[in-house]
Amino acid sequence: MKRYRTEKYRPGKYRPKRKFKKRKSIFKSRLFWDFVLFSILIFLIFYFFFLSEIFKIKEIKVSSSETSFKKEIETLLEKELGHNFFLVNSQEIENEILEKYPEIKSTHLKKKFPDSLILEIEERKPVGFFCSEKESEEEKENCFLIDNEGIIFKNVVFGGQISEDNQKDLMMIFSALGELEGKNLGKEVISKEKIDKLLKINSELEKSLKINVEEFVLKGEGRLDIKTAEGWEIYFDLSGDVNFALTKLGLLLAKEIPPEKRGELSYIDLRFSKVYYK
Repeated sequence: MKRYRTEKYRPGKYRPKRKFKKRKSIFKSRLFWDFVLFSILIFLIFYFFFLSEIFKIKEIKVSSSETSFKKEIETLLEKELGHNFFLVNSQEIENEILEKYPEIKSTHLKKKFPDSLILEIEERKPVGFFCSEKESEEEKENCFLIDNEGIIFKNVVFGGQISEDNQKDLMMIFSALGELEGKNLGKEVISKEKIDKLLKINSELEKSLKINVEEFVLKGEGRLDIKTAEGWEIYFDLSGDVNFALTKLGLLLAKEIPPEKRGELSYIDLRFSKVYYK
């Protein structure tokens, strides 16, 4: 068998040649120019929508059926003039107005493209005066306007802020359930269910039974005392069936107490299954 001798590699005897690639300039790279063009495009879009004058707020309108504090709200919204259309926070502005003006029931801020704001306002409609229980016949202090949701929204002074004609159309409600304060403005002081019952009772008494109501007094445990213009009183249980109580009252007045005898009445108590009167 033949043996072959392999020659050992000796350092320095054979040295392979290295090949160097010539570096390509970054300015000749398509990827680089694509990135530059993309960046320029993003900047132009950003400038057009957020920095240009086209989309800066230039006009503000307040749409409301009432004008009592329209100018004040317009002044409040003027701070948005010059702001970017897309960056106006409608919800934040609506919440600020509702917090500052308890008289407002709801707001809706519409953004009219490209540079206008329109604020729609719905004001609360009073259904009565809600007062802390008076100490004497002459006292009508600490009173507020109340709407059909049981929310008080404005402190009132009788004979000053509200005309006599308007006072006749509103219920007078006194509460024996604690003192009211200005901090309660915009908050519910009695439930909507209870205010609905008061409106129902008031309507039935005045329209159907021809009984003029002078005032309502809310007491504990659902009791309602009504003072009529004739001087006698009616007692209701608001936790019970108000419609049934009104039916019982109508039958009693029709059968047993005609109009000419009502001046002798002291009270009619409708809180129980049987009607009591004196």
